[in-house]
Amino acid sequence: MPSDTSQKRSPVRGPLGLAGVVAAVAAMAALLALVILRPSPLPADDPQAQARGETAQPGAQDHGSHAPAAPGAMPASPAPPPPISAGDDYKALPTQILLTPDDPARPIELVYIFWYGCGTCRRIDPAVEQYSLSLPHDVRFVRIPAMFERNATWMNHARFFYVMDQLGREKDLHGAIFAEVQDRGGSDPSSGHALAGLADFDSMARFAERNGIARSDFEAAWNSPETEARFRHALDYINHLDLDAVPAMGVNGRYGFAIAQGGVGRFFETAQKLMADERARLAAKGE
Repeated sequence: MPSDTSQKRSPVRGPLGLAGVVAAVAAMAALLALVILRPSPLPADDPQAQARGETAQPGAQDHGSHAPAAPGAMPASPAPPPPISAGDDYKALPTQILLTPDDPARPIELVYIFWYGCGTCRRIDPAVEQYSLSLPHDVRFVRIPAMFERNATWMNHARFFYVMDQLGREKDLHGAIFAEVQDRGGSDPSSGHALAGLADFDSMARFAERNGIARSDFEAAWNSPETEARFRHALDYINHLDLDAVPAMGVNGRYGFAIAQGGVGRFFETAQKLMADERARLAAKGE
């Protein structure tokens, strides 16, 4: 089944509830990362810039020294995080564009956007999968690749996602593709820029062949109208969100946000808040 075809989710059960699952997933992601999670900025106009997605955005957390408390002084309690708000945590969009067909039984669309070359996307991928399986029955979860039209590598990786998905192999090779892109990339000797693996058609076709897919089948899927239609529709959706980093999410085509300084916990909390807002909005309309 294609990865961007919505799948039914079971209602959350058990004593934890969805809030407990979110907390557990955030804790799991923090353990997996073992480093401060940083977003992968969308690349600059240079077609090789940010090819491996590991460069932090400006304004990263300050890790400088701090003066110790005076002897006998009680340590200050950490300030509570500010409320999740538009502008700081997410972008409210002027119009709505859905990626998947509207479904009255599952009226909340949650789209997760990643790039195979993004180190943070790879680290939190198990947590995202666990989170997606915990979502209530009224949510349709979709996973799509990031795209950036001025960078051929990002566009090729996105088409590769849809080709492998059409062939029914993206899900079982998802981790292997991350590894191939991030662990087997090299550097451009002329510029010194990092190069992600699987950057062109031939390298992708060879990867497919190593994994039991005939080159003729791969090429047919690469050039198929279905792949092209899904690719273009996803590109329109991503352009609509107008985000500048991955991993990212879109909620009901009305909100977009990327992982930020608050880390993966805030990322999932923002999704929860916006989905709750959408439930309330739809309920008020009687939908």
